[in-house]
Parts: sequence; structure tokens; C-alpha cells
Amino acid sequence: MSDIILIQGSLRPGSRTALVVQRGSEVFNKLGIKNEIIDLRDFELPFCDGRSTIEYGQVVVDLYRKLENAKAYVIASPVYAYTYSGVVKNFIDIFGGAMKGKFSGVIYNASGANSYLAAGELVKIMAYDFNHTVVMPTVYTHKRQFVDGKLQSEYVENKLNQMIASLLKFVDVEAIRNLISN
Repeated sequence: MSDIILIQGSLRPGSRTALVVQRGSEVFNKLGIKNEIIDLRDFELPFCDGRSTIEYGQVVVDLYRKLENAKAYVIASPVYAYTYSGVVKNFIDIFGGAMKGKFSGVIYNASGANSYLAAGELVKIMAYDFNHTVVMPTVYTHKRQFVDGKLQSEYVENKLNQMIASLLKFVDVEAIRNLISN
């Protein structure tokens, strides 16, 4: 069982969102926190149509149980039309109940520097529909912070560490001490 599940919500090959998620996983690993990346490129999830979880099939049931057993999450999405991706919306529609009453960090990636408020919609939906708390700060990246397919931004690294520290306050006190002391 993973303590933290990172949900990578970009379907694009060579995704910058996926690079930041991987970096987040590395930080959790360094702190000794069990974590797992659920990369939505690896699943052919059905469109949400209101069925019960079991009616979606065994893959959905297994993933739902995995999410229920996690302590917290990091939800990562590219920004499209100033909001999160459709695949993340579909994921939340199906699996949001598994995350009810828990905590998430949020990572957003966009082409430009001006879509940083896009996380607001996800924060509201998670709070209202699932009594779920999104910790601050959110992590926002844009394409100029990547060079040759690698994240090259001390600012983003700092924000990622701050978001993880905020998330761990609700999950693991010892890990937060290690993060602060490094």
C-alpha cells in the first residue's frame, strides 16, 4: 500500500506534467514515504456515466480500492482552457469518492505563465463534492521552465517542496522534519 498516490493527468507523450510528477515521487522517495504514480496514459478508463464503481469493471474497482487505502494524493494536470484536463475531470468523477475526506497537493502545467489560477476549479470541486482538502501552495509550471525535456527551475523545485511539506503535515510528521532540515 502506498501512503501517497500521485495522479498524472496528461495524456501527451513527453508530458511536462509527468516530469514534475516524477520529480515529486523522487522527493517522497528521498523522505522514505511510500508512493506510487498512477499515470492515466497507462489506463483506458471508461467515461463516467453514473454507474456504480463495480459496473465499470475490475480495473476501476482495483484502482478505486488503491485510492481508498492511500493517505493522501498529488493530482497533476495540464491546463487546457484555463482548467484541468478532461481526463482528470473524468478520473475525479469516477474516483473522487475514494479520496473523500483526505488531502491532496496539486500540480498544474501550462504553456504560458498566466494560467496559474486554473487550480481553483479543482480545489472547489474536491472541497464541495468530496470534503477533500487541497493544500497550499499549488505547484504551477510552464514550458519556459523546462530545457531539453528536464525541469530547470529552482522556483518550481521550491514550490514542489513547499507543497509536499504542507501535504505531509497531515500524513507524516517525521518526514516533514526531514524535508525542513534538508
